[in-house]
Amino acid sequence: MQMPPDLTVEPNQRLTCDVVVVGGGGAGLRAALAASHAGADVIVVNKGKVTSSGATAVGIASHAGFAVPDGAADPTDNPDTFFDEVMDAGAGCADPNLVRTLAEDAVSAAEKLEALGVEFMSDPETGKTLVNQGDYANRARNRKIFGHGKSITVGLKRELDVTDTRFLEHMTVADLTYDDNGRICGVLCLSHNNELIDITAGAVVLATGGAGQLFGKSLMPTDIMGDGYGLGLKAGARLANMEFVQCGFGLVGSIRGMVMPWTWWLDLKLTDREGRSILDGYVPAGKTEADLFRDKARHYPFSTIDSSMWIEIAAKKALDEGRLTEDGLMDMDMTHVKHSDFEPGTIVSQMWPSTKDWFAERRVDVTQERVQVGLFGHAINGGIVISPDGETEIDGLFAVGEAAAGPYGADRLGGHMLLTTQVFGERAGRRAAEIARVRSRKPGRPRAGPKFNEAGASVDEVHARIKATMDRDVLIVRSEATLERASREMQNIRDEVSERGLAANTIKHQHKAFSIENLILSGQALVAAAAQRRETRGTHYREDFPHQDPNSARPIFVTNAETGPFAAFGSYKDKN
Repeated sequence: MQMPPDLTVEPNQRLTCDVVVVGGGGAGLRAALAASHAGADVIVVNKGKVTSSGATAVGIASHAGFAVPDGAADPTDNPDTFFDEVMDAGAGCADPNLVRTLAEDAVSAAEKLEALGVEFMSDPETGKTLVNQGDYANRARNRKIFGHGKSITVGLKRELDVTDTRFLEHMTVADLTYDDNGRICGVLCLSHNNELIDITAGAVVLATGGAGQLFGKSLMPTDIMGDGYGLGLKAGARLANMEFVQCGFGLVGSIRGMVMPWTWWLDLKLTDREGRSILDGYVPAGKTEADLFRDKARHYPFSTIDSSMWIEIAAKKALDEGRLTEDGLMDMDMTHVKHSDFEPGTIVSQMWPSTKDWFAERRVDVTQERVQVGLFGHAINGGIVISPDGETEIDGLFAVGEAAAGPYGADRLGGHMLLTTQVFGERAGRRAAEIARVRSRKPGRPRAGPKFNEAGASVDEVHARIKATMDRDVLIVRSEATLERASREMQNIRDEVSERGLAANTIKHQHKAFSIENLILSGQALVAAAAQRRETRGTHYREDFPHQDPNSARPIFVTNAETGPFAAFGSYKDKN
């Protein structure tokens, strides 16, 4: 097997366009469509096949939420109440300008999805559009989409197919390219047959998703490797809110997916491999397991805002103590559930039939058998700092979706990620097309790439070390000791990769090698931010600082330095 090409060699192919979008999920496709409608020549680069890869299309649960503050279910709801709830959940770390934009554009975004043929679910009892209350929300505004975001990517791709947009699938972005003055010129890609393709563009939109593959168990697909965070840092962009990671319980095997919040109303039973309740010894005084479950029913991710925090903390402690299976799993029991016990019109009554069917389609009868669950890394509430039009602080570089930060903070309301992809994807695509018209088209050069060596470190072994480090020291429970250990180990991994190089003997590993560098940078950024935040807030739990510090109600920003990512408190108004 031939080794990957040296990034300094002449590319096999050169292409030119106005806007290149990196990532073909909901955010990337919406940006591409908006740019195309604005008259731009667009190329979409995607790691896999569009509509079959990425977080939006793959799906992480039986249903997805899409928040629309139009008062359809609650007449007191409107963009202002939406804004207030997002800012409250952000706990001082959300960018108010982005939150206001999200609130004001939400209704239009939903209407555009319906125009694409995306169907919002109906209430099986009334036939009306199903609207539920999302994570951390005080009002019901979440429309439901069956099968998560697949229909969004299908609808957007169908619209793009009648434009001149070009799709380069099964491509890995090796690096951004730069001119002699450090301006963004485009991207350098590695094709499925290891040819280098240089794309010169007036603007680059990063829509690469988050960094779910930092963790051993992730609800995100295998191509979500922190590419946007790594590419952004190397370009000089700031990241924000990287310490706020959404973690929670996930199903494994053929039923892989999220344990939806409403299911905690079923009084689920969580037990270790000996049949002992995971919560033994962790229910606070004056509380019951049912109390914890009621709080948990309000939100999927782990959060320190209520007593449900002890469910995930107890599970992580059980994992650390070796009480779970060898794969770190516990049993979840729903066999006691009877639909006849549900009160008509409640979320349990509305959602149980379709959820039970979702399990049945995967050959699991949850009325008769227990399922296994584990602690999963999910999404990151942070990313690259952007303007309301998706512009980063680097000329010609945009970021959207989970690659970007700002419209949420310490906690994120349910139904907001898919909404965010559509609102800021639309705005970024339009603005990128506008910017591209006035920027020059000069081929650039990448700054660096991984060093390949047949005797180097195994790509898969490096990835396994990253995941083991993050699971042990960063998942759910954090402290100065665990974060210092994680920082040392991540730096050791980075140094070893730099010194030894990477052994990549298959095309799959050669492509993954380019993402490994981004994943290492993403992990270091997360650890640096978590170490800087010496308090407990939202999804960030410090066992050694278990209380919230009112003086820390502000975002932490990460920049890249010669020694690695550096974290410090700051303001969205600050510039590099």
